[in-house]
Amino acid sequence: DVWDRFYKKFRFSPSTSKFPGILEPVPSVTYFFGYDLWPENDVDHFYNNMLKAFQTALHLKGRMYALDWQHTCYWFYPHHVDGMWWVGLPDGDYAIFLAEDFSFGFFGHPWEATICVFGQPLLEAFQKCPPHLFEKVVRRDGKPV
Repeated sequence: DVWDRFYKKFRFSPSTSKFPGILEPVPSVTYFFGYDLWPENDVDHFYNNMLKAFQTALHLKGRMYALDWQHTCYWFYPHHVDGMWWVGLPDGDYAIFLAEDFSFGFFGHPWEATICVFGQPLLEAFQKCPPHLFEKVVRRDGKPV
């Protein structure tokens, strides 16, 4: 049901060559993160800051959908992370985090090497603690910059 809703609402079109893959919401910012091997501290910084942003955007008992295309998906509780979590950088599959009501989230496109952060609460949270990997903005509100 969640995937069906996601496909419909965001016009998700999986492709290795058609980008951006979704109808990017307004407001949104899409970052290029590159295909290089990232230094381990940058990857750790990404996960730590992403978690902080999710915690800031959600109330204490909030949860999100964690969707890993073609893999098992799960509820994600940012305030109750106890170690490793699986969905994150899109490393061969789409990586998607969505608020329960789909009002904000994160869409990682593995072949475009981009991450679209959308919805005001999450955008504001990411501005406070942007990951090092989020240095190059390629689109705002779905439009090239």
